[in-house]
Amino acid sequence: MKKNIIFYFLTLFVVFSVASCNGDSNNDEIQEKSTGNYWPTTVDNRWKYSQSGEDILIMMIVDVNEIDGAKYYRFNQWIGTGVSMDVQGTPWIKKDKGNYFIKIGDVNDEHENFRASGFTFLFFKDYLNINETWEGTYSQTVNRADLPSVTTISNYTGKILEKGISLTVNGKVYNDVIKFNFTQSVSVSPWPADVFSTNYWIAKNVGIIKLTRGEVVEELKSFVVK
Repeated sequence: MKKNIIFYFLTLFVVFSVASCNGDSNNDEIQEKSTGNYWPTTVDNRWKYSQSGEDILIMMIVDVNEIDGAKYYRFNQWIGTGVSMDVQGTPWIKKDKGNYFIKIGDVNDEHENFRASGFTFLFFKDYLNINETWEGTYSQTVNRADLPSVTTISNYTGKILEKGISLTVNGKVYNDVIKFNFTQSVSVSPWPADVFSTNYWIAKNVGIIKLTRGEVVEELKSFVVK
């Protein structure tokens, strides 16, 4: 039973984490140094990604919504999930002084009779120094018709690995790149946790240009930002 529950849940959320965050560096003075420009947020901005040379998705900002008094920019889909929008849940991004929050809407998969509540997580801090981290934990109840309701406990840590580097992706050189790691531990009692680790490269004024998770490598092929 664990295999069925965990596999289906992690197919949706392996690259996501909810923000119950306790960052090591949360100083307003440091945050003010951020340009907040490692992910341009204008409607119609778009990014095309490839995996092993094959096009896999075009991610674009399609709308702006006010949620809890803040502006969230809505994507058509999110890189790294490998699932369609009807299963994934709507993704948004919010930026605040160098903090990049990702919000994922409720998941309602009628075909699989699967339900899971949405969440928000702190994905990235562009003002941290190399080796500085942020971390958090959350729980979530998942319901599926043919399985018992379960509560997952997730813990995550983000860590800045490199800053100000250059990286060539699909023949294009990107400057002002930050590399960071995002490691997530997901468990369902009484079984031991499953651990997943993803490395991201994110370029100033561009967005995510590369990610690696195990043998999976996804890279930016082209983009249009305003």
